[in-house]
Amino acid sequence: MSENQPAAVAVRLPPLPPYHGPRMELRAEIDRGEVVLARPKLDKDGKQVLVDGKPVIVTINSDDPPMFSTDINREYAIAAELLDLDEIQLGGLAKDAVEVSFAPPEVKLALRTEIDSYVAGYLVAQG
Repeated sequence: MSENQPAAVAVRLPPLPPYHGPRMELRAEIDRGEVVLARPKLDKDGKQVLVDGKPVIVTINSDDPPMFSTDINREYAIAAELLDLDEIQLGGLAKDAVEVSFAPPEVKLALRTEIDSYVAGYLVAQG
């Protein structure tokens, strides 16, 4: 496969919904955001660095967890494994998600503080 050709991907679709009937058209659309064909370079805070050196805010999300058999914890675990992220980088991604959310400033501050506390506690526990 050349660099310009996308890889073929197969996915297991979720089971048919209970309301699906034999005369209904069934289509699947998978939207996983940006498809990364190469491992992005992340700085020590978990921000993706572009060629021009400017950081980009990246968030990890789970959309409709029952439909896709996932949750936000699993999505972070997948990202950590595929991108070889450490706890500091994962915490940076979580704080970026808080920052771009529609939460009020006091909620954002509380969540960022909680994330920092969690990461610090994890690092202390790891020695």
